Amino acid sequence: MSIEVEVLTEAAPALPARRRDVVLAALEVFRGLDVGITTNNMVTFLYLCENEGVSVTELATLAGLNPATASRSIRSLAAPGARWSLPPSLGLIEVLGYGASRNSKTLRLTPAGAEIRDRINALIETGVRIEA
Repeated sequence: MSIEVEVLTEAAPALPARRRDVVLAALEVFRGLDVGITTNNMVTFLYLCENEGVSVTELATLAGLNPATASRSIRSLAAPGARWSLPPSLGLIEVLGYGASRNSKTLRLTPAGAEIRDRINALIETGVRIEA
């Protein structure tokens, strides 16, 4: 180890460990599902938690995503066995083949999705904040 590195290491104060706040804890829940989960996947899931029974188009509008992006996120959150699912196929969303029109699909949470929703709700109810 060079002297410069030793000096820099010694001069840098150790940061105290900080607790996770609710947002970080919720992100860790998602990361625990799959480390490659995207922000769009998380947003899509959370909007569906608040609006179960919506169509793909309605969810895209609510989440502020274009229909193609919303569709990809929904497919990533679907069960691995679904013929149209995409990796990581988390099994959190179920797509039902009925709605206002023949091509309309209605979305709802699977039991696994409801469990993740409940875990995140419990974190929110706890309301842990990081104090400076």
